[in-house]
Amino acid sequence: MPFIKISTLGTEIDKEAIMQKVEQALYDPQPDGDQPLVPAGMATCMWQTLDGLVHEGKGYQAYEAYPAGQADVPIFVDLYVNTFLEGSAPKIMELVAGVLSDGTEFGRKWIFIHTHVGGPQKVFINGTVWDGAMPGT
Repeated sequence: MPFIKISTLGTEIDKEAIMQKVEQALYDPQPDGDQPLVPAGMATCMWQTLDGLVHEGKGYQAYEAYPAGQADVPIFVDLYVNTFLEGSAPKIMELVAGVLSDGTEFGRKWIFIHTHVGGPQKVFINGTVWDGAMPGT
């Protein structure tokens, strides 16, 4: 079933609560039908921070956490889906982006989601699922 790995810089937010909201949203009936995207209890969500060390000149310096409510903090999401869920990947990406932007003050345009099967409808970037068209066409 889907495995969702969220990576951000250090932030002062309740990561556990947000991960639970992401998982619950996958189990809730969808507005366009009565079926949830994923059977209850089958999704896994993990959050990691990228605040280890930042290279600065010759030495290293610990990275300070962003304050809560910072809208321009990038969020990177790895979405692993089983082959039978690949068709639902765009819906899953939209749902995850919605929870991450609505449930926090993270900006939707700063959320990047990709699946591990490349191509159109498998990447969420700049606030929307990429349709495969080249920019400007």
